[in-house]
Amino acid sequence: MIRQAITRIPLIVAERAFFLTLFLIAIAGAFALLIFYAYGFSAQIKHVDQGTSLYDAKEELFLDTVTVLEERAQNLENAGKETTRDIFNPTELTGE
Repeated sequence: MIRQAITRIPLIVAERAFFLTLFLIAIAGAFALLIFYAYGFSAQIKHVDQGTSLYDAKEELFLDTVTVLEERAQNLENAGKETTRDIFNPTELTGE
């Protein structure tokens, strides 16, 4: 009796395949709406206190970048003024 009912399930599902597909699509849509509400809509309602804003972080990054660029420009200006020893000339190495 139970075995006959279990073997008839695929036949019943196959006869109503279109409506079963519509039902499964509706369940997937309802599940997607539930997830959207839980993570999308309800997250907009909650207000979280943030310590530092994104603007402050960007300003700090900008100031660090400007400092590095100014150091590089100063090093570039001083590069022509320095005299380096010629390691291929032995008289400069010995100081004679």
